[in-house]
Amino acid sequence: MVQLLAGVLVGLSFRRELLSPRLLPYAALAALLFLPLALLLAFLLSPALGQTPKRLLFALAPGGITGMGPLSQAEGGNPALVGVFHTVRVFLLFLLVPLLARLFR
Repeated sequence: MVQLLAGVLVGLSFRRELLSPRLLPYAALAALLFLPLALLLAFLLSPALGQTPKRLLFALAPGGITGMGPLSQAEGGNPALVGVFHTVRVFLLFLLVPLLARLFR
């Protein structure tokens, strides 16, 4: 229910200028730059965590718990591992991003 309400809130705040051709390439580039980073981290952390890079890729990829968990399971990954990584990521981002944003005032 909370995700539904958050989605509605975000959707209602969209404005036409956010979808301008000037901004979309940068948004796509930002999203695509995270994929090689997640892949690199998956291979680097694989031996230390005793998990295959395939399982770690779903845990490290940007995305939501509810999307990446089932996708991981469908591809032979570990949805519980994905859930742990994404939950920790979300909590840390909720704590750290506002602090970092204050530094850029």
